[in-house]
Amino acid sequence: VAGVLAIGTGSGDPAVRIAAATGATRVSMASPPVSFDTLPRGGRIGLPLVRLGIRMGTATPALMVRARLHGIRASFIWGSALMHDGVGAMLWEQFLPEALAEGRYVAAPPAEVVGTGLEAIQPAMDRLREGVSARKLVVAL
Repeated sequence: VAGVLAIGTGSGDPAVRIAAATGATRVSMASPPVSFDTLPRGGRIGLPLVRLGIRMGTATPALMVRARLHGIRASFIWGSALMHDGVGAMLWEQFLPEALAEGRYVAAPPAEVVGTGLEAIQPAMDRLREGVSARKLVVAL
């Protein structure tokens, strides 16, 4: 095992344990260590945002230290980094269109269109918060 991919809030710690158990030296995290679900919807979010920032600011370094103690390098995946290093263009303009057309790469799981227009975004987010497994929820704009 070369590395472990952590997807989902709080998945970093289990991914580090898996990496340590398998001898992997890298953990790539696609999700934060804390949930943003505690933020209120609309209204004043000042204090809850500060609390979230504090939790994020303490949980992330703690996770990094725990990983390092096991000889594992943990890092976050930042999609915006692809814009400046040529990898994004290679992936999105060269590889992916051809791979999808030839069937070498399959978009999975199938997308489920849950609405159309901006007004469908909040109901889609509500449904996502209720729990969705092995589905992509899509709002067509």
